Amino acid sequence: MTARPVSIDSKSSGGINPSREVNPSQEADFPGEAGLPSETDFPWETRDGFNFGEIHLAGEGEYAGEQYKIWLKNENIISYRNGEVDVVAPDLICMIGEDGNPLTSPNFGIGQKMTVLALPSPEIWTTPEGLACFGPKHFGLDVEYKPFKK
Repeated sequence: MTARPVSIDSKSSGGINPSREVNPSQEADFPGEAGLPSETDFPWETRDGFNFGEIHLAGEGEYAGEQYKIWLKNENIISYRNGEVDVVAPDLICMIGEDGNPLTSPNFGIGQKMTVLALPSPEIWTTPEGLACFGPKHFGLDVEYKPFKK
């Protein structure tokens, strides 16, 4: 498997509409910082046994001025770089803390630095049957699956 690291700081807020139309991209590199729109906002909602929300990431270094967003339904399902689809399930969107340990939603803090890794899905999940179970359409996303590329 190939992993491509992305250093980020994240901002979080809930309530995105994952079915908006966007153009697929094949880039997944990005650095940034975690935060909330306001200190009193809770970034996710729980309903029907699932956690829903988004993680907003502000770019750093060579990525300063860029934005990255991850939409989640218990797992990281789709990510957008500057408003364009970057990585989508069944490919994996993983977050790693500065200490090298995995970060899971919602187990990271506002302002915490992290690295995002995109990993290609096992081939079985990219079959028509696999995509029906865990592809973008399964999550109500109005995007076609495009395999993650380096």
